[in-house]
Amino acid sequence: MLGGLIKGIGGIFGLDSPAELSGFKAGLAGSISKGIDKSVDRYADRVDRIADYQLRKRVAEEERFTAEYQENIKKLKAMKGQMGDAGVEGLAFLVSKYGIDGAEKEVGTLRTLADRTGRSTTSLLGMERNENFGMNVSDLAKISTRPVADYSDLGEGIEAPGIIGLFGGDVQRDVSRQYDRGIQELNITTDTDSVEFDNLPTATGIDPITRGMLSSPSAEAGRLRHIGHNYLEEAQDMLENAGSNAEAQAMAEAKKQEGLALIKRGNDMAEIFDTDKDQNMTTAGTRAAATDFKSQINDVFGLGGVYQDGIVVTGDMNEKDFGKLNILGSKLARIQDNAVRSKNYTAAEAYATISEAIASNQSIEFDMESGQIIVGSVGNLATFSAQQAIEDENAAKNAPAVKQSPDQIVSLIKASNDTAEQIELQLQLIDTLVKDNNMTVEAAKEEAQRLIAGQ
Repeated sequence: MLGGLIKGIGGIFGLDSPAELSGFKAGLAGSISKGIDKSVDRYADRVDRIADYQLRKRVAEEERFTAEYQENIKKLKAMKGQMGDAGVEGLAFLVSKYGIDGAEKEVGTLRTLADRTGRSTTSLLGMERNENFGMNVSDLAKISTRPVADYSDLGEGIEAPGIIGLFGGDVQRDVSRQYDRGIQELNITTDTDSVEFDNLPTATGIDPITRGMLSSPSAEAGRLRHIGHNYLEEAQDMLENAGSNAEAQAMAEAKKQEGLALIKRGNDMAEIFDTDKDQNMTTAGTRAAATDFKSQINDVFGLGGVYQDGIVVTGDMNEKDFGKLNILGSKLARIQDNAVRSKNYTAAEAYATISEAIASNQSIEFDMESGQIIVGSVGNLATFSAQQAIEDENAAKNAPAVKQSPDQIVSLIKASNDTAEQIELQLQLIDTLVKDNNMTVEAAKEEAQRLIAGQ
């Protein structure tokens, strides 16, 4: 190669004869050889520096990616634990809409609302599942982690210097080869393939009105009233456009009633958190709190009552439950009032504590000595008719049987008009005679017949 190069150079300078060329070679070859060596060294050094920079950046990116990925896995697993029945599918919806940090806050809100209202997380999200959904926490963590930056094109556009280019030197190619060897030697195996959101469920997200229950009480009261007035304006527009269409008129009236209910709800909420000059609850606030707590209990226990015109009316609720509901609502309002008077709670703090106890059916009392609200075990806030019927049935099943004498069984047989019941009682009588009198079955049958006949 070098001989051909020199011959070509000789031609450029008009050195055509062997003698002339031989002399030129003797003086030039040494200097060209040294020049090539220097060019090769400079080229190798440039390739080394670029490849080394690439590898150092890649290692730093790997470390950053792994740390972020592991942190995101930890966050997402914690979030999944709060997602209830919505599970990973609901979590994927939240991450796709808010990003991982926004989803973390949203999951906290969702969990609080589920605990306070007793509603499922699927219901609160308005979520409909997608049967083709197949993502997992690892997929969500990978989507949420900034990808490893690509430094493989750092040699692009850099030309091999001088004579090295003539010998086929290619900076990008040679850097890439050295970089790939370095990746293998460092055993870098991080999976950097991208993941996309796929087959997500359809969901509306948390309803704004429901979400507002967690905000500032006074701000929420104003917001509800504002929404209510907007609904009234919408209802008026709907009515004007309805003409003689009865269905459209009915929809306008429904919207109007919804607006009035929201305004009333906002007014009641404002009263609940209103305090007098001594920072105690007002009488109107205590009444509003009792109504609000009754409404919450009605919803949590599914009693069938209806919140109407600022009060809870019986609806489908039976009278016994309605009486118990009124007593419990008043009791909880007194707890809030005492808690506020103790100066250990604001009206909003006491309200939130009581609401959480209602949502989880926990017993709740106020300790006058310590000035603290005492929340007890789950399942002890109240027992209404539906729950009581179940408990009574279970108690009857588990109650020990009361032993009856032969004479008592005979009396039951004679009092019964049900043939099947009479036969069952006769068998019970025979069994009792066998066990108590150590009789044979045949002897017990005869004795049973004699007792039934009154002999």
